[in-house]
Amino acid sequence: MPPACQSDRRPENGATRPVFAVESLPMTRSRSSHVQGLALACLAIGFAAGACASKEQAPAPAATVAPPLDFIEIDAAGGGDPDAPLVVAVHGLGDRPENLAELYRDISAPCRLVLPRGPIPYADGSSWFDIDIPYAPDAALGARIAEAADRVAALIDHLRKDRAIRGKPLVTGFSQGGMISFAVAVRHPESIGAAVPIAGALPDAALPAGPASGAKPRVRAFHGADDPLVPIEFARRTIAALAAAGYDASLREYAGIGHAVSDDMRRVALAAIDADLAR
Repeated sequence: MPPACQSDRRPENGATRPVFAVESLPMTRSRSSHVQGLALACLAIGFAAGACASKEQAPAPAATVAPPLDFIEIDAAGGGDPDAPLVVAVHGLGDRPENLAELYRDISAPCRLVLPRGPIPYADGSSWFDIDIPYAPDAALGARIAEAADRVAALIDHLRKDRAIRGKPLVTGFSQGGMISFAVAVRHPESIGAAVPIAGALPDAALPAGPASGAKPRVRAFHGADDPLVPIEFARRTIAALAAAGYDASLREYAGIGHAVSDDMRRVALAAIDADLAR
């Protein structure tokens, strides 16, 4: 897989991919039903309130509920384990979960691989949030990353309740997906056991302000040292802030690699995922 820098108009999974046939993988498309149930509950509450209110009263504004995330699910390594560990892999700007699945196809440990789809249409795929390319880490971006991370964490929590899952889930992803992986580790440390961000970083406003209390997930990050879109210095700052907050956090840098995933980076990242699933 030769290293290649991805522009802001191309899918961001960073890998040079062979022809990918969705039908060749044992996957299902699903939606997180707990959000749908919440929407129906809000609707029912609205009807009840309307029936009881006097004619002079204006109806209360309807609650705003984000639509559920679409995702695909794969029985990785073909284990058929009914309580296999959960890995959630998040794609980057303009990419699709079907493409990102190729990046994680060689996870050797049996697991349930879930790949959510970004909610915003972008080019031939989708996006998780608006972002300037190259990376401009301001507070507004931090807020958009946080919103996306909250939605992914809600999906993770739903899957933990809806599936028989062994251990705590692992979240990973490339570029936007790497940023979300970092943010889930910071904002929802109780929801996961580990994060493996690739080519991601967080704005200072989204980083822990000091030592964090409670259990914290392990963070194993990977990044091209010559990344022109999300420069390595921001990944270093992210890891330094997490370490200062008490996280077991590390960053592996790859010289000569831009905003992409080299063969060696992919091999080592998948080995890190396998090792964590075996804990």
